[in-house]
Amino acid sequence: MLQDMVTGRRVSVPPAVASQTTCSPAWCAQTSFTPDGSTRVEVVHPDGSGRVRLTSSGTTVPALPQVALLDRFEVLWQTDPTLDLTHNGQLLVFDLTTRRTVELSPDAATVGCAGSILWWSSGDATRAAVSWHSLDLRTI
Repeated sequence: MLQDMVTGRRVSVPPAVASQTTCSPAWCAQTSFTPDGSTRVEVVHPDGSGRVRLTSSGTTVPALPQVALLDRFEVLWQTDPTLDLTHNGQLLVFDLTTRRTVELSPDAATVGCAGSILWWSSGDATRAAVSWHSLDLRTI
């Protein structure tokens, strides 16, 4: 609500949608944060073509600063910070070729990558019960 302090007139202003865009030479990932707390993730070529919506609800965000690994895989992270005391989340990979999302882990913690190798930990670090996993995305 916007209020004119001189006249007292009040005007309803729709909430703005905040967004973040990160790009590689081939793809840009756009994450929009809606007023209700959900997110929408889309990828698009830098020239604006080829837009693909990856998510449209929930709290899913890109898991890595790199966009579309191998120009094919967008790595996503989904969690509910109000319910998860471990701060772990669901690790997902969206394949831009098949337009499918695949779960890699229901309980991922640290996520990283170098080249085509994606790695993540799972488990509870406070209990020294951590496992490490890796996947060479070229094998898919």
